[in-house]
Amino acid sequence: MSGSPTIMLAVLAALLFCLGAAVVGSRLAALALIPLAGAWLMSNQLVEGSTLLRLTWSHGVTTADVLSVLALLVAAWRLLPPVVRLLSGSSPSGVR
Repeated sequence: MSGSPTIMLAVLAALLFCLGAAVVGSRLAALALIPLAGAWLMSNQLVEGSTLLRLTWSHGVTTADVLSVLALLVAAWRLLPPVVRLLSGSSPSGVR
């Protein structure tokens, strides 16, 4: 998966589309961001850029990886509040 620019661009396009849809309120798009963030990490080797945070001598977080971190944060922002409400027993509208 790491060598093809076509796959990388397809994953990037899907990731950006779902990121935009999740920001405006789509929980389905937020759910799709989770595997897309992983796919982006696997396919972004052609555009990685400089290392921002070194984890081990051979692994680190690069500038291209920041997009996956952003996607996971947006997914958590959209998906966690309904899960917390569900687990706490309150109704989605706040009316019991």
